[in-house]
Amino acid sequence: MQRLAEIPFPEVDRVARSGRGLVILPVGVVEEHGAHLPLGLDSFAAEVYAKAAAPHLEEKGYEIVIAPTISYGVARAAIDFPGTLSLEPETLRSLVVDIGGSLARHGLDRLVILNGHRDLGHMKALDEARAMLIAKKSARVLCVGFTCDPDLTAACYRTARGSLNYPGAYGLIARDTAGNGRRRWHCMLFLRW
Repeated sequence: MQRLAEIPFPEVDRVARSGRGLVILPVGVVEEHGAHLPLGLDSFAAEVYAKAAAPHLEEKGYEIVIAPTISYGVARAAIDFPGTLSLEPETLRSLVVDIGGSLARHGLDRLVILNGHRDLGHMKALDEARAMLIAKKSARVLCVGFTCDPDLTAACYRTARGSLNYPGAYGLIARDTAGNGRRRWHCMLFLRW
């Protein structure tokens, strides 16, 4: 697993020419998650899920590159809380299409959009970006995490969480059934400290 922003361009070219490159694009948002948690929780979680998924994909023969996280998204429901930042859905969609197109231009045409923010407008914008990239034949794209497809969301965040062999990513967190806020607190402690 490599982080796109941390490798030189010849390494990007090598991965692209290998035919095994797969880019994971974590997507989150800056919004409130209660008075006790930082605004970037969804972005932090998407980054950890990307890191947790990478070894499993590498076992299947892919060379994983994690793109810089998009930490801005559609967060209208929380816009009245100080610090929440929200984009229009069209802006998020355009951003993802442009990033996917740039990656494909350089030969990285397998893209997994890993979304950590559960907002219908946000999820719809990502799904539309996926469809646009596929329609342009720019890239092979998959949206995972929180998606417009409730079955896929359940598979990514509930059913599959125990199968990720990454301490804490959800293995330890899932055992705490006291409530969503408490799980998020434990998740935040794991992600950042």
